Amino acid sequence: MIAQVAETESCGPQLIEAEIPSRAWGLDRLSAAAVDEYQRLLNDERFLTPHYWRLGRLLGLARKEFQHGQWGAYLNELGIDKTRAAKAMRIYETFTTEQATSELTVAEAYDRRKRKPRTIRSKRRTPVNEAETPAPREFMVPSWSQFSQAITGAVARQLSDADFWTAEEIAVARVEVERAAASLRHLETRLRDLGGQATAEINVG
Repeated sequence: MIAQVAETESCGPQLIEAEIPSRAWGLDRLSAAAVDEYQRLLNDERFLTPHYWRLGRLLGLARKEFQHGQWGAYLNELGIDKTRAAKAMRIYETFTTEQATSELTVAEAYDRRKRKPRTIRSKRRTPVNEAETPAPREFMVPSWSQFSQAITGAVARQLSDADFWTAEEIAVARVEVERAAASLRHLETRLRDLGGQATAEINVG
């Protein structure tokens, strides 16, 4: 009876000890096996990429039904990871058809998304109270009203897009927002200091 059970168990799928990766394989065999497994992984990802595209289309349509601040709660309710949702939506925005993604891995498809230009900054952070180089005239805002509208409009556009950012993009954005906020605080302090000089002559319209 024991022999019969042992024979039955041996019929099931078992991994032969010689097939289990070990140092005994040697570097050449380990490397070849690693490349083979990596190619299998890429093939599996190419199968998944169209699913990312379809998910992105679905979420892109659903996103229009929500106001700012509600999107994250909606994804949590559905049990959809926010980072993957953002990646899927970016892939959908980048490719016009599902078929266009069929030969790409998820990473390759995502890397082709339209990236926002990033300002190249010096590693040395300049204190806000140091003298700064004046902006070129062509970038100066004609009036304070337009200056304010330009800033608030830009902030509103960034807020509407923030739900789609990756963790890396959010980290970069936080640094830049902190830098911009410090500059605005410095400007506000300077204007407050000058507030008593000839303000009666200024007609704020």
